[in-house]
Amino acid sequence: MEHPDFFRIVDETAKRGIVLNFTTNGGLLTPDVFAKIKGKIGAMAISASSIEEMELAKPMLKGSDGIKVNIHYILSSDSISEAVGLVKGEYNDIMNGINAVVFLTYKPAGRVEESQVLKNEDDIDAFMKAIVTPKCSCKIGFDACFVPMLMQRQAVRKEMVDTCEGGFFSVYIDEYMNVSPCSFSGGKDAYSLKDNDFYDIWLHKLQDYRDRVKNGCKRMCAVHDLCRGACPYYHQITSCYQR
Repeated sequence: MEHPDFFRIVDETAKRGIVLNFTTNGGLLTPDVFAKIKGKIGAMAISASSIEEMELAKPMLKGSDGIKVNIHYILSSDSISEAVGLVKGEYNDIMNGINAVVFLTYKPAGRVEESQVLKNEDDIDAFMKAIVTPKCSCKIGFDACFVPMLMQRQAVRKEMVDTCEGGFFSVYIDEYMNVSPCSFSGGKDAYSLKDNDFYDIWLHKLQDYRDRVKNGCKRMCAVHDLCRGACPYYHQITSCYQR
């Protein structure tokens, strides 16, 4: 939202029939902003790593009626206990008016610490049990990075989820026009649109990545043939993965 042409981007995508979604920390949200984007976007998400941050974000949503609002909740070793309570409905008063909470797997990228990666199996099991019979007042969802653990513990119907779509169904394009499988690739498997045609990148250059990313997990669980295994860039975020 700091982009000087943010509202122009919203208008131009809407004109072209493109469904725009965006994620924000909420700091720049005002009733005027909501008036300018209403009817032009699919949904907006507010990122949070704790219930406290969600509470702080709620006042910013004044004037957001008619706009689908999601919470992107970072699931880390610090936040998973609160996440269990959220799924059990303990924070439904805070979730009032929220369309969905999407749990994003904590990744040790950038300035963050690897110590926050989900590791405690008891915590993960408690979370899995809670999502089987959720009491949360809104819908819940998960990013693709969490899918292997959902499938391995059979917390969801395996026919209803897809494994990592990076480089197979979607790509990430950064501000320098580099195309890579996902935003967490760290510059690996990246090809510039300044030097390459997009279709050549998609059909040929990324095929090397697809051929390389195979399920190397040695845990022969019931969903092994459906799961793509661990993240190719941060294998440690998949707690059930066995080298």
